[in-house]
Amino acid sequence: AAGITLVDAGAAIPSGAQWGVRWSHNSDHVEASVSLFDGYNHLPNIDVRPDPAALAVELTRVYPKLRSYGADLAVPTRWFTFKGEAAYFTSPSSSNEEYVIYVAELERQTGEWLLDVGYIGRAITRSGTSFPFAPDRGIARSIIGRASYTVDPRRTVAIEGAVRQGGEGFYVKGEYSEAWGQHVRLTLTGVGLAGQSDDFLGQYSRNSHGAAALRFSF
Repeated sequence: AAGITLVDAGAAIPSGAQWGVRWSHNSDHVEASVSLFDGYNHLPNIDVRPDPAALAVELTRVYPKLRSYGADLAVPTRWFTFKGEAAYFTSPSSSNEEYVIYVAELERQTGEWLLDVGYIGRAITRSGTSFPFAPDRGIARSIIGRASYTVDPRRTVAIEGAVRQGGEGFYVKGEYSEAWGQHVRLTLTGVGLAGQSDDFLGQYSRNSHGAAALRFSF
């Protein structure tokens, strides 16, 4: 609002131990794993504290306690490989949301093509009062896809994208990469974003861009 000053009050850096464990199993017919993490979120919540006397609002970055339970699975079949993963995020703090994020994909290798299509979903199990910044949750409720083609041992072409299930926003990225000899590789990339301004993807519509990268490996 006009006349209100926003004050960056810094960050409240947490202290304490963090730990995680992951168990995996591989066989000819299935690849799976489960994981557990207990620690702090590396993405902050924004703690808002108004100061009416100074007509100001203090914004503090707070890194909440986080506990997650995850699992992933890959099952190859004759026609495609099914891949899925899910994670449940919970927090001892009642101000934070608790939610599940999951991804289901179908992948197929045919000749020099690698094709992948899937869906990212989300389910909120408890609402919170905090203001989080969570890119992983922002891209949820989207259909995703990727196609890559190996032209020859030196050249590859790829395109990937994500479209919100209601069409509110989308992201697409195209890439061409070519190597010269054993040390030099050129990569050309184009990224397009569009959609509604209140959508996580659509709000970045002005960030569409192209890039060229030249890498030299010793």
